[in-house]
Amino acid sequence: MSLTRATQMFSTKNLTSSIKRLATAYLKLLFPHVRQASDIDKEDFEIFCLNPAIEKRGIIRKQIHLIDPEYKEELPDIKVANYIF
Repeated sequence: MSLTRATQMFSTKNLTSSIKRLATAYLKLLFPHVRQASDIDKEDFEIFCLNPAIEKRGIIRKQIHLIDPEYKEELPDIKVANYIF
């Protein structure tokens, strides 16, 4: 595996985990009653937790790209997985 590919894989994994952490923080602040996936509507989670997390991380990513062009501006495509009730 080349160093560039390894760096890209780490960067995407790191970026994805940071978006998950932000979405989880929004979930805990906005919906403190949620204990399991069935406690919240998937659409509400996307609108109020996931999309704002992606937007905020996108701003950070653009600022990092301005400092160091080696970082890509685009974000990976992140979606909510289907869950079973």
